[in-house]
Amino acid sequence: VRELDAFTGERTTYRTWKSQMERYLAAHPQATDSELITVIMSFVRGPNIDEWVNAYADKHFDNTQRVWTISLGRLWSDLDLAYTDCIGEHSALQRMKELRQKPGHAAEYFQEFEKLMWMAGVAHDDRIALEYMKDAICDRFRQAIYNRLELPTAYEEWK
Repeated sequence: VRELDAFTGERTTYRTWKSQMERYLAAHPQATDSELITVIMSFVRGPNIDEWVNAYADKHFDNTQRVWTISLGRLWSDLDLAYTDCIGEHSALQRMKELRQKPGHAAEYFQEFEKLMWMAGVAHDDRIALEYMKDAICDRFRQAIYNRLELPTAYEEWK
């Protein structure tokens, strides 16, 4: 497993760093939440974020027992709240809305659409993804789908 770069507090790199860190942590399936939090926090460092880390540790690390007093899910939620690039997510969401499939280019459309979904933090089962995608597919495909007896209800069925 390759060593990860540190997260330095740059919002534009947070989503990619988080995704890499989640895969990195998968190599430690037996670790406790406290052990995984220690690993994560060891990769969160730099002049733009050290104060946040110190304040967070003061609040959630028990120095006596040497364990974190929160869950892994709580740490991710707190990091998401503090470092998600809301402007970047909004921009990706807007690009999703404007993206249109060109006839004969379904694979390219879905590849770009799914990249934008990831950048916007939108899941496949999110209703907005389905609505944007239904509006964007080319007319010929949309008509063929609407001519079916049963309309697809999920993103993967439309895809």
